Amino acid sequence: MKLRVRSGHKKRRREPLAVAIGPEPVQVAIAWYDRKSFSQLRELASDPEALDESYEAWLSSAESTLRQLQEQGLAAFRFPLDVAAAAAWAREQGRPFNGAARAEYVTEAAREQGTGS
Repeated sequence: MKLRVRSGHKKRRREPLAVAIGPEPVQVAIAWYDRKSFSQLRELASDPEALDESYEAWLSSAESTLRQLQEQGLAAFRFPLDVAAAAAWAREQGRPFNGAARAEYVTEAAREQGTGS
């Protein structure tokens, strides 16, 4: 299932903010950062150009995405991402620490924790 969230931002390749993790009703985990973990993400990511320039810009976009998904009736929720653990997981998988790896990590971690139910 593809999730499409409209945004008024410039046209550039951006990291998806939401990841569907379960059967109907669709549960959507949104990797959530605090200021410190967002800074760590920008340092460790192999695709920093896909990330927002600042924590404030990311937070505004993430909150908007969360609201839009919930308004669409999806079970969207914040998933606090341990950036160091996610980066280590990507290394162990032999993958770059990019948006696709982060999305897969969030999906697996949220399922394992039973989050969002």
